[in-house]
Amino acid sequence: MGTYAALVRVSQMGGRKVGSDRFHADEEQLAPMRAWAEREGHTLDVLEPELGVSGGLPLEQRPSLLQAVEGCERGEYDGIIVAYVSRLGRNVKEQLRVWERVEQAGKRIVVADGSVDTATSSGRMQRTIRAAVDEEQREAQGERLDARVAASVALGVWQRRQTPRGYRKDPDTRKLVPDTHADEVRQAFRMKGAGTPLADVARFLGMSDTGAGKLLKNRVYLGELHVGKHSNLSAYTPLVTLEEFEAAQSDTPRPPRSKNVDGPALLAGLVRCAACGHTMSRRAGRQYTYSCNLGARGCCNEWASVGMAKLDAYVERIALAELDKLSVSATPGQGVERARAELDSAKLGLSTYLDMVNAAEIGVEAASAGARSRQERIEKAQAQLRAELARSPAMPLMGTGAEVWESLDAHERNTLLRGLIAHVVVKRSGGRGSRTPLADRVRVLAFGADVAGPERHGSDPADVLPIPLPDLDADGVLGAVALGEDAA
Repeated sequence: MGTYAALVRVSQMGGRKVGSDRFHADEEQLAPMRAWAEREGHTLDVLEPELGVSGGLPLEQRPSLLQAVEGCERGEYDGIIVAYVSRLGRNVKEQLRVWERVEQAGKRIVVADGSVDTATSSGRMQRTIRAAVDEEQREAQGERLDARVAASVALGVWQRRQTPRGYRKDPDTRKLVPDTHADEVRQAFRMKGAGTPLADVARFLGMSDTGAGKLLKNRVYLGELHVGKHSNLSAYTPLVTLEEFEAAQSDTPRPPRSKNVDGPALLAGLVRCAACGHTMSRRAGRQYTYSCNLGARGCCNEWASVGMAKLDAYVERIALAELDKLSVSATPGQGVERARAELDSAKLGLSTYLDMVNAAEIGVEAASAGARSRQERIEKAQAQLRAELARSPAMPLMGTGAEVWESLDAHERNTLLRGLIAHVVVKRSGGRGSRTPLADRVRVLAFGADVAGPERHGSDPADVLPIPLPDLDADGVLGAVALGEDAA
């Protein structure tokens, strides 16, 4: 008499819930296992059912199965029992791993319906054949589901229960159509694009900041439908134009903490510490400085600090020079139109690729790599359009960039700089009293420069990812400016 771990697995729950009249899979699987245990004189330890769990997952992602296998290895169980072999899994490699570990521990796996008996060589062959058949069925089911999803996306069918704010689902076509909240959504995008802080936009919508942020990033308001790898770029009536959508993606600098400071810092959100890669913030003292946010927390050993007025003046000279270059060659809207054309071309490229490629012929990895490179082109084009939209209102139609610059307030200047500059990277000076020239420890990187920065993880300590200072004549570095007294 022994103890066996009884495993129940249901791959698709749909709308069913455990204990409801519509759900019987757990009892249907347990019945033959209990009959076997009673007949053979064994007891069952019924493990937590794996509900909504695919049989194609690796053992490490199957909590109850892993518990059963490790229990066999520790001698807690005499074996594992399942109702039929596909409940063990639908992945040949993973199934054979499970059988091998259990048998190496001197235990056994029982299939209650009697379809598999590994006591003989022919039984073991039958086990492998059954595993291969189960895997093929899983893959075929996935292909059928993918085909249904592709067809639904092509028709613009909204497949979720909840609809995005500003839309309702047409009961006949099951497509999204604008509803009575559509104008509110349009206004929210325009507010954010005009520089209204996210918190104020959220209050206007009656939503949380997080909810409003997600709304403003949802491309459904461009009329697009994306489900997994499938996309329909003209599924619905758009609520906003592409320009309005991209303008709303620009970050708005936080308001200053000090009540004595008028407007955001010129370089808010742009200055990064070279030692850790994190954003530097304005700090008050005998003079205002930009200082590394991780320095005070002891997480950055070579944290940087620089006088705000000196760095502002340094970067301002560079920015004005770039503005004057742009004003010589650009005509109003030309940059925006070029960026929009590139984005449209990139989207068409991805859509055409997905329509034409056959993953079965070229391989899944090759197909995924091709799609990924085209998606990266789209993301780059979106970023370029945001940059053009950010700086286009300040492009001088008459006069010089310097004259336009003088007419902008603090927020408008910061917004304009975000369309010209990716980062201002600052390296620590030589120490207290050191007068290291800014040109030796500051790099102004043009918008679009590929610089990987660390990511925050909630309240956990942030990662440290140093940014090496490139040479002054390197691609993407905007020209150094001699300012005289430019040491900090």
